Amino acid sequence: MSLYRGALRTYIERPEKHGGLIRFVDEKFVILEDGFPKAKVHYLVMPRDKKITRLHPVEALSKPEFYKEAEEYVEKAIELACKELREKTGCKHEQEYYEQFLKIGVHSSPSMDNMHIHVMSKDMCSDRMKKALHYSSFTTKFFIPFEEAANLPEDDERRDREGMEQFVKKADLTCWKCDKNFKRSFASLKPHLMEECSRIY
Repeated sequence: MSLYRGALRTYIERPEKHGGLIRFVDEKFVILEDGFPKAKVHYLVMPRDKKITRLHPVEALSKPEFYKEAEEYVEKAIELACKELREKTGCKHEQEYYEQFLKIGVHSSPSMDNMHIHVMSKDMCSDRMKKALHYSSFTTKFFIPFEEAANLPEDDERRDREGMEQFVKKADLTCWKCDKNFKRSFASLKPHLMEECSRIY
């Protein structure tokens, strides 16, 4: 295990040492702000169970009891995300307005060893989003919606980790909001995303 791949473990084992990023914690789960957010709001929902944390997210979420439990904490993260979006944008909309701009899911081939669920805004506006792969890993089929991960068919291509890793490196960069295709030009996509962001908040 590389140091990078295991970097999330400390947050579930010693959350008290990371108060600046922790948004919620109890004996079962930790909700924290992603240290390298790819959007205005980007949280990770992480189970603390030592057996579950080592599972691929699709395998973990296919367990009905765990999915139901995780769903409760995802809802908590959604509430926190909507509140933070309201504070960051200065808008006074109700939670339902912000919920439409959130996405919840897992990666088909996670880059980190400890199981985590992403709860984030769709805007993809962050100074931490610096390359094409950062964008495509959250805006293509490489990113599996939370509710789909629980019942992903055995023959679904998104279970093919190696295939998905190759796909996401070559996928076109398409605006999440208007579907404009920027091919592989991240330099052209980034300012466009900023414009889209200014229109929704």
